[in-house]
Amino acid sequence: LAILAQPDGAYRSLKMMQQCGILARILPAFGRITGRIQHDLFHVYTVDQHTLFLLRNLGQIWANETPQMPVANAAREQVEKPELLVLAGLFHDIGKGRGGDHSKIGAQEVRRFARRLQLSPRDTELIVWLVEQHLQMSGVSQRRDLEDPQVIRDFADLVQDERHLAHLLLLTVADMRATNPELWNDWKGLLLSTLYRATASELQREERQIRDLPQLIADKQHFVMGKITSMDQPRARALWQHLSGPYFLRYTEDELLWHCQEILAHKSRKTLVAVRPHEPEGSEILIYGSDRPGLFQQITGALDRQSLNIIDARIDTSEDGRAIDTFLVIDNSHAFAHSAQAHADLGAELRAIIEGETTSKPRFGPRHRDPRHRFFANIPAEIRVDNRALPRYTLLEVRATDQLGLLYQVGEALRALQLNIHGAKVSTFGERVEDTFFILNERGRKLTDAQAKALTQTLGNILNGKAA
Repeated sequence: LAILAQPDGAYRSLKMMQQCGILARILPAFGRITGRIQHDLFHVYTVDQHTLFLLRNLGQIWANETPQMPVANAAREQVEKPELLVLAGLFHDIGKGRGGDHSKIGAQEVRRFARRLQLSPRDTELIVWLVEQHLQMSGVSQRRDLEDPQVIRDFADLVQDERHLAHLLLLTVADMRATNPELWNDWKGLLLSTLYRATASELQREERQIRDLPQLIADKQHFVMGKITSMDQPRARALWQHLSGPYFLRYTEDELLWHCQEILAHKSRKTLVAVRPHEPEGSEILIYGSDRPGLFQQITGALDRQSLNIIDARIDTSEDGRAIDTFLVIDNSHAFAHSAQAHADLGAELRAIIEGETTSKPRFGPRHRDPRHRFFANIPAEIRVDNRALPRYTLLEVRATDQLGLLYQVGEALRALQLNIHGAKVSTFGERVEDTFFILNERGRKLTDAQAKALTQTLGNILNGKAA
């Protein structure tokens, strides 16, 4: 434990022990993952290499050798015994290659090891919990709507206290950064920070009761009213009376203010397309205009042609038939975010699509042409439809190799089945994407069992190239 108590030195010590074969003797389960290749699109290291790089990342966090998220520094102050975090990192993937859930297998292994070390029940419970839940924070941050209060309450119920939350954040950051050096970006860090702060606030409340949602909406509206002129306030109220409560819950006060200012300043009857920089990276696109079936895939096709990667989408329709859609996009060349002409060209194209003056046909085919991607390109897409994961929406999850036109194909399948997208999150892991959609049927309700089955089959046929 003395070696593990200094995270910045634990990596070097354990790496030397692994190279000499000592680590596998002390910990036979580690020997079973040594040299084990991970057959997926986002792990570029063997399991033992990935584990050691995770420990290296923990050491860098403690030594302040890499730029840190402010929340990571705050979380580090919550850690009294760094050796427990190092132990969790050492065991987090140790169950891989045995069949079954590697998180549960790892939790069993670390419990046995904790007994050998004679750890206290409290410390044992923490590291067992960390190993078993080590994938949860990345999953929730990238695949759930973090503006939904219920999502935050559910995650707070999972972590229970700030001690568990802080340890889980640090383990998650170190794990994600050790998976593939090209996968970590500021957007993923922002999502984790948002989830951490929201959950910490929820845990700090004296009474963990469901907050009065009408009051929460009223508070956001009051903030916006305080930032606009008295002449614009009646127009803002007129705009809001056609919007439902979930619209206000899914956006921050700053985002709602931006929407209101752009819409009220827009004098034309044609579609509004507004673009602004998004911190820490990317661009935020607001679209306000007449709604119609198939709009989502038309917009995604236009964005794809501009080589813009969509990482978040929120879709709303007002009672008077107006679409209020926002897309968060990243341009890997960073040219779009700094080009006023590119913004104007995209706005003109999107307006023409929404006004029905033209159609948008996306490009199809592989986004990457390197040998690694071609090797995995024929792996079938995985489709999961879940009615229990979210209180309001049916959850659709699509895992597939990264392809041009993928979002367009998903949108086309939903349009054909008369299903509506209300939100989307896109996570890219190298050549693999994990897309999450929040959907309702034509009656504004969760999908029936028959609709869920039809969606799974239709989408599987489209994405896996089978005849319908």
